Amino acid sequence: FYTGSQITPKVAATYNGLNLAETTDYALTYGENINVATGGTITLTGAGNYTGTKVISFAISKRYLTDAAVTAAVKAGTYTYTGSQITPKVDAAYNSTALTEGTDYTLTYGANVNAGTKAGSIKVNGTTNYTGTIDLTFDIAPKNLADEDVTAAVAAGTYTFTGSQLTPK
Repeated sequence: FYTGSQITPKVAATYNGLNLAETTDYALTYGENINVATGGTITLTGAGNYTGTKVISFAISKRYLTDAAVTAAVKAGTYTYTGSQITPKVDAAYNSTALTEGTDYTLTYGANVNAGTKAGSIKVNGTTNYTGTIDLTFDIAPKNLADEDVTAAVAAGTYTFTGSQLTPK
C-alpha cells in the first residue's frame, strides 16, 4: 500500500531450485517506488557467479482513507448561518503528514445552509494515492439578530392612532 515513502520489498531469487543470496549472488537497486500511478521497480544486478540485470516491477496499491493512520477533521472554527452554503476546509493527514486537497483528496459538500447540530456535511474523497471516503459533519450556529450586519427598521408609511395595536406590513 501507498506509504508516502519509498517502498523496498524483500526479494526472493532462485536459480535451478537454489536460493540466491543478496550481496553474494546479486545486489538490489530500488526505483522511486513511492506513487500508485508509477508503481515500483527493483533491479537485481548479478554478483559472484551471476552477471547481468533483471528488473522486477510491482504495483503499489492506493491507501484507504479509512486506514487507522489516516485522520480527517473539519477545520476548527465557528460556522454561522449565512443563508448560503458553508464550505469549510478539512485538515487531513496520513501518519501525521498533512494531505493536500486536490492532490490527495477532494471535498464534496452537502447543502450546509441551515443552522443546527451536525447540520453541515462534507465527504472527503480519496484521489491519486488514496481511495475511499470519509464522512464528516459540523455544527452551523444560528445567526444572532443583535449582530451589526443585521438591520431592522419600521416599514415606511403613515400610522394613525386607532386605539388598537398597529402592525406595519
